[in-house]
Amino acid sequence: MRIGITLLPPRALAFFRDETGSVLPLVGLCMMVIFVVGAIVIDLGYQEALRSQMTAAADAAVLAAVVELPSKSRATDAAMRYAEKNMPEAANGHVLFKDGIEFGYWDWTHRSFDSGGKPFNAVRVTLRRSAETGNAAPTFFLQLFGAQDAEVTTQSLAGIVVPLIEYIGDPSMLSEAEQKKIAEMREDIERENKERMWDNVSKRYDISKKMTPEEVEKFLVENYGQPALLK
Repeated sequence: MRIGITLLPPRALAFFRDETGSVLPLVGLCMMVIFVVGAIVIDLGYQEALRSQMTAAADAAVLAAVVELPSKSRATDAAMRYAEKNMPEAANGHVLFKDGIEFGYWDWTHRSFDSGGKPFNAVRVTLRRSAETGNAAPTFFLQLFGAQDAEVTTQSLAGIVVPLIEYIGDPSMLSEAEQKKIAEMREDIERENKERMWDNVSKRYDISKKMTPEEVEKFLVENYGQPALLK
């Protein structure tokens, strides 16, 4: 014989056995997670779009500056002008300050930028939107989680470069047109050396007046140099 003891009244038992609405807490939790993820995606997407816009502005500013080398004052003015043109202060605040413009030397051999190095053949600019500069990028949904703004910083480096300069020693891997360009550069270097070494008084060549590697590079930059972004 089985004896059942009911500790709760029938209505109470029916309430606890009823599973209607049991998924509502789970749905609510999922919606909260979706909202948080969506907020992060929207804000980060905006910041990434802003970073792309700032990068394009930095590229334009640094290329404009390089064209004005070796004049630092004209290069600075050009960089500031193009930064304002592409990122108007009225909408973005002041994104480029003079201390964000660096002049230096681009070493082709080691592919490195020496800030302050001479001769100046390269420029690096840094654009900022931050709390420090008073123009931090705003956030939208992330404000609900305490993130009132975000910092976005971009840099661009450009210099006066000579295409194919690294192949002057061995142009065997180049196309026919590129090899012709290298041959032209070599001929110009040889012609310039002859002019520098020729002594009209003694009517002889003075080998000591031959261009140094640094002078050869400067000669090529002056005659074949082109402004280009550097990575």
